[in-house]
Amino acid sequence: LLALAVLWLLPVVWMVVTSLKLPENIVRVPPEWIPLPPTLEHYHEVLFSSSRTARIGRAFLNSLIVSVGTTAVVVLTSAMAAYPLARMRFPGCNLVFTVIVASLMLPNAVVLVPQYVLTQQLGWLSTYQGMIVPEAAVTFPFGVFLLRQFFLTMPGDVEDAARIDG
Repeated sequence: LLALAVLWLLPVVWMVVTSLKLPENIVRVPPEWIPLPPTLEHYHEVLFSSSRTARIGRAFLNSLIVSVGTTAVVVLTSAMAAYPLARMRFPGCNLVFTVIVASLMLPNAVVLVPQYVLTQQLGWLSTYQGMIVPEAAVTFPFGVFLLRQFFLTMPGDVEDAARIDG
């Protein structure tokens, strides 16, 4: 079992070791397992330089902004929709929830072109909101389903105690 783990990790270790080598030592024969002197030059070039590589650091920051923004929008809007669906009784409550859950069955590829056209008409191409809002719209039904199920498991006494305490 240990030999299998070492065999599996060997390419990862080799990749990390090679990333710490000077450029002229990368293809040295025989290969060296301990880079002397170790350097972080390659990481700096990949993350911050735009000379030979794409700006991966900027791409990482963009991904972080879009994922955090999408999560915030989905949690906020899903909670506002899921709470009434779980705690309040009104005509059509189950129908609304059924329609929201049924929209989960709609493949993302079906709404891709209409989303693009709408994003273009709003002038959101190549902007953060042009990526956050459509992704949040696709994820919204799942958030409502998940949070409604959570709100249903909470005892009503907790809500009453919170109301009494102010």
